[in-house]
Amino acid sequence: MPFLSKQKKYRTFPINGDSMPPVAHGSWVTGEYIQNWEMFRDGQPYIIVTRAEGIVFKVV
Repeated sequence: MPFLSKQKKYRTFPINGDSMPPVAHGSWVTGEYIQNWEMFRDGQPYIIVTRAEGIVFKVV
């Protein structure tokens, strides 16, 4: 994706399920890798990788 910064890390994941409307099952979401947890903002959608649930896309 040419519009993404080359100085940042991104990953793209498929969406399974319908828990995040309007993002539909089968869609793909791309997220920027964030190492500094202080950059998280309430009410924003994030792709989160956990040991217990795996990869989830949720509003935090």
